[in-house]
Amino acid sequence: MIEIGLGLEASNKAFIWVIKDKVEELEKWNLEDRFKERTKDRGLLIRGWAPQVLILSHWGIGGFVTRCGWNSTLEGICAGVPMTTWPMFGEQFCNEKLIVQVLRIGVSVSVEVPIRWEEEEKVGVLLHKDNVVKAIGKLMDGGEEREKRRKKSYSAWGNGKEGNGRKVLLTSTWQC
Repeated sequence: MIEIGLGLEASNKAFIWVIKDKVEELEKWNLEDRFKERTKDRGLLIRGWAPQVLILSHWGIGGFVTRCGWNSTLEGICAGVPMTTWPMFGEQFCNEKLIVQVLRIGVSVSVEVPIRWEEEEKVGVLLHKDNVVKAIGKLMDGGEEREKRRKKSYSAWGNGKEGNGRKVLLTSTWQC
């Protein structure tokens, strides 16, 4: 988690970082390293629950770093937001494939080794700051590619009556 924070900071982009659970190591790092203070002009740190759909639906959101859970995947697609994918276990790798390879609306942070449920802290660092910075940069500063992802993100959900056909197509053509 610390690497995510360092990557967000080094990306020099405005961000909202939602941390659902209290992680002692992260809290200690935040206090000692003064991350929140250093990023206060462009970062918002939310602990606990956050209204994800409301946040993703805001016009000012340019990208979404997601662990690729099914709900988050659908919420990101429905909001028309390009995504940086960070899968860890289970179906998250299949959802990443949908986002990055099938729909082409996301950029992977290059996590390739799944871990066991609730063993994130035991395994150690799986994701490095540089990968986070690179993926966010590609997602947010990618010029023509960024614009293509944004348009594809918006059209993946569609609008009006045509959108329903896209939803069916989306779910019927996806294979892991």
